[in-house]
Order: sequence, then C-alpha cells, then structure tokens
Amino acid sequence: MGRKDELSLISALLISGPDRLITLIGPGGIGKTRLADEAARSAKAQGVRVYWVPLARLPVDAEFKQVEQATASAVISADFSNRRAGEALEAALRGTDSAGPSRRAVLVLDNGEHVLPALRHLIAQLLNTLPNLTILATSRSPIAWVDERLIPVPVLSPAESLTLFRQRCTLIGRSLEWNADDIAAATEICEHITHHPLHIRLAVGRLRYQGLADLCAELTGRADDKRLGWSTGARSGADPRHLAITNVIAWSYQLCSDKEKLLFTRLSAFAPGGRNPDDTGDTADVGADLDAIIAVCSDEHASTDPDQVSVSPHEIAGLLESLADKSLVSIHITPCGSRYSMLESLRVYAWDRLRDNDPGEPARLAKRHLAYYRDRVVDDARNWFSPRERALVMWARSSWSNIVAAIETSITMRGEAEAGLQICGGLITLRVPFVRGSIREIRGLAERCLDASETVSPQPVDLQLELRAALAWLAIRSGQSHEARRFLDEVIPCYLSEPDRAEWAEHPDRDFGLPAVIEITVGTALFLGAEDARAIAIIERAREKYHAADNPAEVFAHMFGALAAALLGSAPQAHTIARRAVGIAEASGASWATSWVKLSWAVTLTMHGDPHEATRVLRETLSYQMAFDDQWGAMWSVVLRTWALERMITGNDRDRDWQLAHEIAQTLGGAETLQAHLGVDITVMGSFAKMCRKAQVTARGILGDEHFAAETARGKQLNPHNNDVHRLALGELTLSVAPTPEEFAQRGGRTTQNTPLKFAATPWDRLSESEKAVARLAAAGLSNSAIARRRGTSTKTVDGQIAATLAKLGIPNRHHIAKHVPENHH
Repeated sequence: MGRKDELSLISALLISGPDRLITLIGPGGIGKTRLADEAARSAKAQGVRVYWVPLARLPVDAEFKQVEQATASAVISADFSNRRAGEALEAALRGTDSAGPSRRAVLVLDNGEHVLPALRHLIAQLLNTLPNLTILATSRSPIAWVDERLIPVPVLSPAESLTLFRQRCTLIGRSLEWNADDIAAATEICEHITHHPLHIRLAVGRLRYQGLADLCAELTGRADDKRLGWSTGARSGADPRHLAITNVIAWSYQLCSDKEKLLFTRLSAFAPGGRNPDDTGDTADVGADLDAIIAVCSDEHASTDPDQVSVSPHEIAGLLESLADKSLVSIHITPCGSRYSMLESLRVYAWDRLRDNDPGEPARLAKRHLAYYRDRVVDDARNWFSPRERALVMWARSSWSNIVAAIETSITMRGEAEAGLQICGGLITLRVPFVRGSIREIRGLAERCLDASETVSPQPVDLQLELRAALAWLAIRSGQSHEARRFLDEVIPCYLSEPDRAEWAEHPDRDFGLPAVIEITVGTALFLGAEDARAIAIIERAREKYHAADNPAEVFAHMFGALAAALLGSAPQAHTIARRAVGIAEASGASWATSWVKLSWAVTLTMHGDPHEATRVLRETLSYQMAFDDQWGAMWSVVLRTWALERMITGNDRDRDWQLAHEIAQTLGGAETLQAHLGVDITVMGSFAKMCRKAQVTARGILGDEHFAAETARGKQLNPHNNDVHRLALGELTLSVAPTPEEFAQRGGRTTQNTPLKFAATPWDRLSESEKAVARLAAAGLSNSAIARRRGTSTKTVDGQIAATLAKLGIPNRHHIAKHVPENHH
C-alpha cells in the first residue's frame, strides 16, 4: 500500500545502484520488511541473486558467531563441507563459476536492531570481502557503517490509510456502509494512530468486537486511551512481535539503557509528534526543542542512591540521539535547530510505563510541562516589542501543540487554572492567533480557562478581567463586534457602577478610569462600526495609558489611532499619529509589528498624501507578511491596495484609469475569494467596508457593469492556496486587460482572446531564492553536505531547505527535483 516512490528507488539501487549498504529505518510495524520484500522481488525478477535472512528470532545481544551462523544457514541451502560458517557464507554470496565474474548479489538482513554490534561486524566483513555484494537491511536504527545509505520508511498518506482501513475491514468480514459518518470515523481513527499500517491493522481487528464509533471514542491520546490493550487475537501466521501494539513498542523499549528508558517515559509529558507534510520550515508544529526537554525531563540533582536512575541536563541531548537511533524518538531538523517528538502510539505506551513505575510521576511531569510553557509564553509576551519578536512568535508557532497541551493541563489539574489564564493572555499579546491556530480556538481555550478559574478560591480576579478585556480587543480587531460586546459587558460592571455605566455609554469620550485595553477596544469599535470621530480621542487616551504603564501595546494604539484619523480626522492629525507610530515601531526592531503599523501609514498616504507611495509601502508590507506566513496582515495589504488604486484614478488619463479599474476589479474579486477562504467578513467593518465599496463603485463606473462583473469574476478564480491574489498585488502575476472601448472601436469590433493569465504560478515559483539555489545543486546530484560546503552553510540548514523544497514541489524525494527546475535554471 503506497510507497511507490520508495519501492522504485530501492529496487533501482538493488539492481544497479552504487550503494553497498541500504538500510530501511523506521518504527516497528511501519512496513520495512514488506517494502524490502517487494524491492527484493523486483531485483530478483531482473536476474539479481537475492538471499533473505530473518534475524528477529535471534536473542538480544547475540554474539557474532550466532549472527554469522544464522546468516549462513539462511543463505546456504545445503553444505556438507567442514568449512567455517563464514567461509561457506562468503563462497555462496560470491557465486563465481566458469562463465566469468560473480553476479551481483543482494543479502537482505531483516530486523537486526537487537543484535547491532555483531551485525555491524558481519556487514563490514562481508562488504570488505565481496565487491559484488549489496546488503539491504531493515532496522529501527542505523547500522552505522561508514557508507550506509539510509532510507526512512514513512507512514501512509491519509488517503492510503483509509484505503488500507477499508481493505482490512473486508478481510476480517466486517461489513460497513461507508457513508459519510463511517468515512469520517475511519479517517479520525487513522489520524489518531498516525497512519501507521500495523496500527491500522490492529485497529480494524477491534471491529470484530465493537462498532466503528466506539472504536473511535477509545482513541483519546491521553492516559485513558484504550489502545494499549488491543491485540490481534489468535490468527495463524501472525508475527508474535505484532500481537499487540505494546509488543511492537516493547521490542525497541527493551533494548534501551535505564537512562534511555527514563527519558523515553518522561517524554510522554509532551504533545505527540506527527508532522503535517504541508507544515514545513522552521515553524512546523512538531515535537519539542532541547531546552524544553531539559527543563521538563532532567533531574536537577543526581541521586545519591546507586539504585535510583536519574538524568542530568547535559545527558539529555545524547540520550535523545540514542532513542532516535532506536526509532523511539523522531528528530525533525529545521533551520532553527532540531526538535524531538514521539508518535502518538509511542507516547501512550511511554505514559503507561511512566505511570506503572510511579503513579504520581505523570502529574509531576505535567506540572513541570505546564510551568515551562507558562513561564516561556509570559516572558515572551513581556519582551516581544524588540528585534526578538520574529523569533519569539516563530517559537510559539512551532510549539503550538505543546502550548495547547499545557493549557489543557491547567484546565483539568486542580490548582493550576491561573497558569492557563496567563498563557492565553500571553498568546493574545504575542498575536499568535493571527498566525497559528485560530481566533476561535484561542477564544475557546481562554473561556474554558476562565470557567476553570471560577472554581478556585480565591479567584484570580485581576487575571480574569485582563483576559476578558484582551478577548474583547482581539474580537474587535478581527471584525467580531458581537463577541467584543459580550466580553465588554462582562468586564465593564467590574469597573463602573450602574449610573457611571449609563453615563459612559452616552459619553465614551470622557475618561472614567477604564484600563487601556478597554479604551482601545471601544475606540476601535466606534471608528469601525459607527464611523464616530470621537474614536480618535478615545484611542489616544488608551495610548497615553499604555505609555504610562510602559506597555508596548502602545504601538497598536498609535496604529489604530492613525487609521481612525486617516478615515475620520484631518490630514495633519493623521500624518502626525501615523509618522509617530512608524517611527516607534521601526526603532523597536519588531519587524512583524512594523509591517502592521505601516498599514496605517499606507492608509494615511492614500487618504491624505500620495497613493502611489501607498502602493509601494503596501507591497513592502505584503512581501514581509507573506514571508512570515501572516495571512491576516497580507489580506489587508491586498485590500488596502484597492483603496490606493482607486485614489490614483484621476479622470485625466483614460487608458491609465482603464488599467487601474481592471486591477481594482480583479483584486477585489481575488480578495473576496481569499476572505471566504480565511473566514473574514469585511462587510461588517463599517469604515473599511465603506472604502471597499468606494473602490468598487469607481471601478464599475469606468468599466461598466458587465465588464466590471466579468473582471471581478476572473479575480474570484484566483487560488488562495497558491497566494495568487497576493502575487497579483505584488505584480508577480498579471491578468490580461481588455482593450478600452475606443481601442475596440478602432479595431472594427475585433478583439484578441482574453487569456486568463499572462503568467501562471508554478510550484518552482513558490520556492525562496535560497531554496531555488539549493534545489539546483541537488538536481545536479550534490549531496546535502556538498551543498552546504558549496554555499558556506551548515548541513542542518540545507537539510531544512531540502525538506521545505520537497514539500513545496509536492514530491517525495530529491530525485524528483530535477523535473521541476526550469530549463534556463539548470
């Protein structure tokens, strides 16, 4: 099932490849043996001699002679001589006869991870003696021979997993309707068991005893997960090591040292691994970094009891590498460093072992995990307005699963609710919901934390109020005015008496001593929804309060104050606020915040200055936001461009106005599709919606209703997944422009075909310049280490760039890169 590319590669290597030792690595039951078998069959069909050696039956740490004898017994069908086993083995593999030199031979050494020292010795001896020999090994860890070619065996794709699931159901005689509910349940099961083929087989086996929905409900990913008790039942021909998932994992676990076992079980405190293939680069949400693992899993002081195992901080890195060699831990190399994870099934097993060893240990580690991520998020929220902003936000994005796991702990563990409030507040301050997770998700988590905090005594009232106010501010920024009003209604009574509330509702421009976050929320709501000019003074008051508290959120009061002044105030007022905002942001070194603040400068230029300069600023912000994967900011850069284009239409140049109107219509259409993709409704954002309508009306007036509708429809066809409308705004993609009515008349009513795109985006165009450079070298056959030497970078950096390139090109391995390199780039 699947693995076509891997099978093709391995078969080719066995038939005529240069590699002497090829090792398929991966966790137990992933399909290494099956893949090796298929590749060996292909090689045999091409005339290659193939010998299969099953090593699983050997005892752990078998001696060299035992391994040599087992190999000889498998290779040699009959031998009546008195030769040593090794001598007979070499002769059989050499296979010389009178016809000429020995033919190519392949020796398959299956499941040898438990006898690695002896196996490594045997492999070195055979390869040094037999130039015609290629060895294909399957193991949970590398053999560690000098020129070993490692081929990781991946899990199945979601589609392949579902197909295998259905096939296994048929095999066991389980009849299902396969309606939408059945498919959804099976898909969820496959996701929980990480698309692992053995685990899918074991899961389907449970359907002999229970329903599909019940099976799905058993998979929680927590300590109450029922999969640890699964077994295949007594089926003839089953490998004894595959009778239960616990057996599969225990096979590797028993090979670990005491320190490795201790770290392995403690790693279960982290969220399970399982990286989305589309989630690449240095912000991929997978695993934990070394600092986090040291903080959570190490012992501060070594035990004086010789029977008590402990792990010091300086031992963690080496132990992680050793666990990775045993396929119990996955290493993910990114441009920012290595991250470590465990598949969910491994994590559940480790958690169970942790609990068996000490029933109180899971709770202790969960607290340490919560404390680490709470402290990290809170500290980052204090220090984001600096050159570190990008790195801090990227860390939060790549640690998202563990941050959410920490929040869940705060909700469920008695006495820890306050930590959850702090984490949620910190995430909102960092603006992480705009680039990771979703606003809906953070709001849901925050409200659950608030509910949990209401059960403790005394309640953390200040934190509760701060978080509710932060949620109101988050809601109003994202156009969710009803949600903002709900949170404000919950907090305002805590600050104002009923008479004062009535007075404040009538005169919000007066200072009633409300916190800055409430002031800026109310001011933004007034200018967005009611187009009330009092918003300018209210937001300015919020800025003053932020400034007095030395709170970096002051920069966003500048930003929204500038937006309000640009749309509702005077030109001098708007320029003063916007220039001050940009100056403060740029001086801080917080590049992402600066890209947002410059949006207000672009609006100021559009309304009260130079719309041509505004388009330049917006291309600058858009380029940064796309590189940062800030879809929210990038959408606004696109939308605001239509405002600037509309202001550039003067009526003095018919041809230019015609072209501008085309771009407005096309961009508005593309932006509409993008907003639907992102779930944004600008029509409810009063002032912003009004400006979009103005651009629409102006463009329609120039193009006419029919032509405007046609151009808007073309824009709507732009693919948001490929960032087409962003590329249109950047000038990297161009939609054709129909002739003006005058040109049309001059041609006697003839026109050229209206081609959809003059420039079509290709997968190659999604690569960064550095990724393109690395891809060209990889296509030329250079190894990652050779590329690193050529470019003067580290191998880890090249590893990350190759991984990102494969994902963006949608290919399984580097051998396919050359197909995507344009001819003029070779």
